[in-house]
Amino acid sequence: MRALAVIAVIGFHAFPELVHGGFTGVDVFFVISGFLISGIILVRLENDNFSFIDFYARRVRRILPALLPILIASLLVGWFALFADEYRQLGRHVAAGAGFVSNFILMQESGYFDNAAETKPLLHLWSLSIEEQFYVAWPLLIALLWLRRSLLPAFILLTLLFSLAVSIAITAIDEVEAYYSPLTRYWELMAGSLLACLLLFAPRHFKHMDQAGSRLGNALSLIGMVLIVVATFSFSKQSPFPGWRALLPVMGTAMLIAAGPGAWMNSVVLSHRSLVWLGLISYPLYLWHWPLLSFLRIIEGQAPAIGLRLAAIVISLVLAWLTYMFIESPIRSGRRRGLTAAFVVLMMIGVGYAGYHIQQQGGFPARIAAQARHILAASGEWGWPGKSLQPLKLNGETYQFQPSSTPKTVLYWGDSYMQHYYPRIDALLSRNPDNYKSALFMASSCPPIPGVSGAAPCRDQANNVLEHARASSEIDTVVISASLYKIFLNDASMYAFKQGSVDEPLGLGRDGSEHAYRSLQDMFLALRKSGKKVFLVLPHPNGTRLDPKGIVRRDLTKLGAYTIDDSGVTRESFGARTRPIRERLVSIAGAAEVTVIDPVAFLCDAIVCPSLTEDGEPMYMDAYHLRPGYVRGNAVFLDVTLER
Repeated sequence: MRALAVIAVIGFHAFPELVHGGFTGVDVFFVISGFLISGIILVRLENDNFSFIDFYARRVRRILPALLPILIASLLVGWFALFADEYRQLGRHVAAGAGFVSNFILMQESGYFDNAAETKPLLHLWSLSIEEQFYVAWPLLIALLWLRRSLLPAFILLTLLFSLAVSIAITAIDEVEAYYSPLTRYWELMAGSLLACLLLFAPRHFKHMDQAGSRLGNALSLIGMVLIVVATFSFSKQSPFPGWRALLPVMGTAMLIAAGPGAWMNSVVLSHRSLVWLGLISYPLYLWHWPLLSFLRIIEGQAPAIGLRLAAIVISLVLAWLTYMFIESPIRSGRRRGLTAAFVVLMMIGVGYAGYHIQQQGGFPARIAAQARHILAASGEWGWPGKSLQPLKLNGETYQFQPSSTPKTVLYWGDSYMQHYYPRIDALLSRNPDNYKSALFMASSCPPIPGVSGAAPCRDQANNVLEHARASSEIDTVVISASLYKIFLNDASMYAFKQGSVDEPLGLGRDGSEHAYRSLQDMFLALRKSGKKVFLVLPHPNGTRLDPKGIVRRDLTKLGAYTIDDSGVTRESFGARTRPIRERLVSIAGAAEVTVIDPVAFLCDAIVCPSLTEDGEPMYMDAYHLRPGYVRGNAVFLDVTLER
């Protein structure tokens, strides 16, 4: 079963386009872990030979020896392969992994500008952290409850149901917290614990399934396998998880375990030599495969080719086998186990401190050549919200306001594509507030199109903002700037138009987009009818070649060597996919007498959209957003929107 889980996880990490829900393999691991560890504790308590020292020493010898080489190897490869901010973050993750608090660190890091999960080599340690957090307190609780052991099954069941309820509730509110929080995951471990408890206290209910050919055992194992397979291939990154969806892999795993070794699925399929061998090395394989895939993704700057991904899997298999044979197995079964456990703990503390020191030193930027370091310094710069902005609550929505000497106000409405323009507005108002109107910003993750929802729960924000803009006598100008090409392309299936009780996905040629275009036009017409002047700022050029981390290129064959590629993106390549959307937006704006501003005309020449200025300064802070310093001095195309 461990083999089943690790195959699903690796399949998802290496080929997410095929194994959409392979992340549910972690849930399988949780149930197995809860069953095995709780079973060990309960049996030893029953035999009156349980020892806390022995239990934790066993956990140390089981977990730490295989984890140490992964942390050390990641730091060594990171020294040569990672930029300063990346290496600083890796140091933080090493320290968190050594302290088994990775899930809390990842929860804190989540945000719009957090780097992609694929570029965090130790991301997968979150699940290990949850397990170890669980087993810090769980033996103490079992030992206390053992005095009234008849209450133990009921306690486990109530704890399971409480954690499941919390998981369902939080998943509906905050998927990131739900994914990484121990409170939303403990019920999965408790499912295994409950099964172990029932096997100990009520073994008669399982005896008839131990026999080969048991119909109930065969049925349970078959249904369990179907549930796991359905979860593995039907869920995706966009599926709210864990919540109730985690019931499928959890129940499936519990059924497979409950079916017993006599069930056909267990005795024939899951007992095959190849799967047994894979199960033996599943822990080091889980640890090795993700850093290899992640470092490949970082160095390549994009999803690695299939051949490279397959090579990474093969290498991870070899490394996992070597780790099992020469590190994990000898330490677990060797002599002087107490001394070995103490030594391993000291090593882990040392590695954790090394990670902390790397974080404190900012990732040792001096490792990188001066020119590359100068370009990379622009990475992640952000000028929102500025110091001059004042939060302002209006009609239940939070705006950001910057006053001038004049009574009239410009409403700047959009997402991060509006936020990155703020430094220019601030520069104009700070230099001469008498010449410009006040600025009111509504810039959030919600698309500025009534009826369209994105990744964040937007409620009726667009309608609320529209009604406020129409009714306000102070607002005489509305400026819209958003990632409209991304919204209407909808490649990541994030955006939909709510039509009654149905969410219609946006995308080229889809009905959802047609509804969204009409909604945008109706919004423009409503604003114009209210006497507002309206500007539409089209999306600017974007792409990895504009990103400072795309300009400084890494070489897979020469770790530590960097080249500068300042070729930018061609105007034609940027416009190829987005042209139909641009033409439609321009047409809608023209029909409503909305002024269109196209940044491409200012940021590009006839052929190329550059990544650096003539002075060699980066224009962008990432692949999608302009750098604050560049915007402040150069985004002059916005000036007309603020003029009196």
